Amino acid sequence: MNAKEYRSLPFYRIWRNKVLERDHYTCQDCGSFGGPLDVHHIVPFAEDVNGRFDPDNGIALCPLCHGRRHGYSNGFSRRRLPKREKERIKHFKLHRFNSIHNTGVYQRRSTPCK
Repeated sequence: MNAKEYRSLPFYRIWRNKVLERDHYTCQDCGSFGGPLDVHHIVPFAEDVNGRFDPDNGIALCPLCHGRRHGYSNGFSRRRLPKREKERIKHFKLHRFNSIHNTGVYQRRSTPCK
């Protein structure tokens, strides 16, 4: 069975929805919400047959952060990020870092990663 067939199974969709609800539809790496989200297997799908659909083995990520988890610097996008976009991401992550360390609480922003 290939990946597309697995994604069409009802228990895959249930697993995906449980992970997204648990993570409050927010990327767990950069904190963005309100945009498209992927659900990433923490232990790779091929390595953990019994835990494939365990919600504790999933994490909600935006496509950019999901791609970075897989080693792509621009996420899963094949285009190069323009300098302005790189600066926006850098500023967003710096703001997130400062808000966590200055107040102890992360202040969410509605700006999604692109």
